[in-house]
Amino acid sequence: MASPMTLTPSRLVGVLFFLSLPITGLTIYYPGYLHHIGVGPATTGTLLAAAGIAGAAGLFVGGRLADRVGREQVLLTGAGLMAAGSVLLAISSNPAALLLGALAGGVGYTGSLAGGLFQSCFSPILAGLAKPGRRTEAMARAELAWALSAASGALVAGLPSLLSGPLPDWLAWRAPFWVTAISASAGVCLLLAFGTRARPTMARPAPEERRLGRERARVLKLAAVEVVHGAAVGILTLLPLWLALRFGLGVGQVSLAYFAAQAAGVLMLLALPALAVRFGDGRSVVVLCILDGILILAVAVSQWALLAVALLVVRSGVNSMFWAIQHSLFQGLVRPQLRATATSIILGSWTVGTGLLPAAAGYGLARGLLVPTLAAAGVLVLLVAALWSRVLRPDAIRDIETQAL
Repeated sequence: MASPMTLTPSRLVGVLFFLSLPITGLTIYYPGYLHHIGVGPATTGTLLAAAGIAGAAGLFVGGRLADRVGREQVLLTGAGLMAAGSVLLAISSNPAALLLGALAGGVGYTGSLAGGLFQSCFSPILAGLAKPGRRTEAMARAELAWALSAASGALVAGLPSLLSGPLPDWLAWRAPFWVTAISASAGVCLLLAFGTRARPTMARPAPEERRLGRERARVLKLAAVEVVHGAAVGILTLLPLWLALRFGLGVGQVSLAYFAAQAAGVLMLLALPALAVRFGDGRSVVVLCILDGILILAVAVSQWALLAVALLVVRSGVNSMFWAIQHSLFQGLVRPQLRATATSIILGSWTVGTGLLPAAAGYGLARGLLVPTLAAAGVLVLLVAALWSRVLRPDAIRDIETQAL
């Protein structure tokens, strides 16, 4: 039986729930909040692009530091920044606070600087804690926690609709920031309770073991693929605003749509371990990526809000399964001692991609180019599927799946 003060896979996944709530909640809420206070789509896109760049910096720096000074310490630093960023957004709405809050943590799919530091360490720590042959299952449980957090974040994003009557308008619209700050603070407390006392997930590598060596080519190829993937996700950061402009949905309606989408992700993730065993991680990730791209295109051309939301619900489930398998693959690419370094390179490249197109997408939305803007994301995801199938040739897929056992 694990000691109360020892980090285990289940406890780490529990920490993930609290620390991902700011990311999932603010991903939905932040664009709508800016729209409410009069910030234009182009400026919103620029702020999200800045958050993506900060996230890339956190990933690139965090992974290298984690394999040298300790993964738990970097994870705790990211958690602290997450709480600080939410507090900053909660106490002020001046432009400087909006920018600093976006850069510090919790905004966008990457979670800004804090999210980058956090993501660079989480999967390597979880992979090190998981029993042999159970890594994909552990990643599925982590993605399940993320989906549950995202569903909760969607409800948090809808708080202004419930509180605008009883509370002053300015206070009701700050409430989601305070909830995310409390959630991030709870995650910090849990890490302080047992995270920094975790059994060593992996001995620090000697200087001669800090080079990727033979794994470098595969890591760099996947990093290039993830730049394209990140570019698609960068457009999707504006999806809440797209729904508002396309169908006139308010922040409460958008939050309910996201809640339903994440609930679907929870249900579909339950089938992921069986899918991975039946078809293998490499083949599954390509098929799921194709489905993701097709569903985004279908949302883009949808003429009815209900149909678009239904398609987003299915797409969320597919995307949750894709991310869990993808992270499992990443952890099998390199020697365990360098998992954080490889994760930082691959996901850092993805994060760079997320900062490439939000400003351009915001400009497109401001000009009324709603369908082409979202359709571009779907096309990019289909390109990612083609690149994945190219990089993960049958021999490479067998190699990675053997390492995943």
